[in-house]
Amino acid sequence: MSQSKSIKSDSIIICTKEEAGITNEQIVELLHESFQERLKQGLNFTCSFIDAQQYAESTKNGKTFVAIDADKNLLVGTGTISLLYNRKCRYGYTEYLAINSCH
Repeated sequence: MSQSKSIKSDSIIICTKEEAGITNEQIVELLHESFQERLKQGLNFTCSFIDAQQYAESTKNGKTFVAIDADKNLLVGTGTISLLYNRKCRYGYTEYLAINSCH
């Protein structure tokens, strides 16, 4: 398997959370910030209240990518891609997508 490479566009770098050294706690903080407005509107998403341990369990079968603002050394986005195997079928889905460009 080839080594993954990060993607860079202007000052945003996209890579895996492991490559960036980002923790589950940092991702959960971003999720909470990103969904704060929706929570105030009474829209209750898992992202609004999940904790780092629940997040780790929920994403253990996936690969989490992050967007880092290189100029500010700041986490500004995240998303997880998971693959599921059901008998002979395989499928993928995304979850915990968030971006916060208010920084």
